[in-house]
Amino acid sequence: EPDIESIVVPDKEYFAAQGLQATDGPGRERIESIVRNEVKERCRDLAAYKRITKLTVSHEELEKTTTKKVKRYLYTGRAAGLDLRDPKG
Repeated sequence: EPDIESIVVPDKEYFAAQGLQATDGPGRERIESIVRNEVKERCRDLAAYKRITKLTVSHEELEKTTTKKVKRYLYTGRAAGLDLRDPKG
């Protein structure tokens, strides 16, 4: 089965309201952990062919066109930060 890859950009305002800042090391790691756990939890009930298997958490906004659409071609194949098929987690 093919890998389904995703790049996630956390909502800075939401996490700032929770007291977490992505500017420092521990805050950044905690935010990434929260996002990864949330994605893993939401994918649990999906069919295997629909599950995200590779996840990258990016703290930088994705590059967009003038009409605010993500330039997907720039990010094809770049999500490789987490293998969610890992049975340990």
